[in-house]
Amino acid sequence: MYDFQFVAPSKAWAIDHVLAQIDETAAQQPDHLKDRDAVKAAVSAFMAMTREPGEGEELAVWVNGSIKVTDDGQTEYISFHVSAYVQPAPVEEPG
Repeated sequence: MYDFQFVAPSKAWAIDHVLAQIDETAAQQPDHLKDRDAVKAAVSAFMAMTREPGEGEELAVWVNGSIKVTDDGQTEYISFHVSAYVQPAPVEEPG
C-alpha cells in the first residue's frame, strides 16, 4: 500500500515525484512493480487534464493505492486513487 500527498511546482515535477515514490515503495513492496506502469499512465492522464500552476500557485497531488498478488503472480486485487488540483501557494511573510 502507498499513500503520497505533496505539492508540486509543475505537472512534470509531480509525475517524476510519483514515479520516484512508487520506485521507493516497490523496493520495500515488490508487488508494486506490477502496477508501476498503470500508476504512471493514470497520473500522466490526470496531469494532462489539469492546468499548469501559474504565478503564486502550486499543484496539490494525492495518490494512493494497493495491490494484492497471489503466490503464482496473479493480481487478485488492485486499487488506485489520484487527485490533483491547482491551489494558491502559501504566501511568505516578509522578514
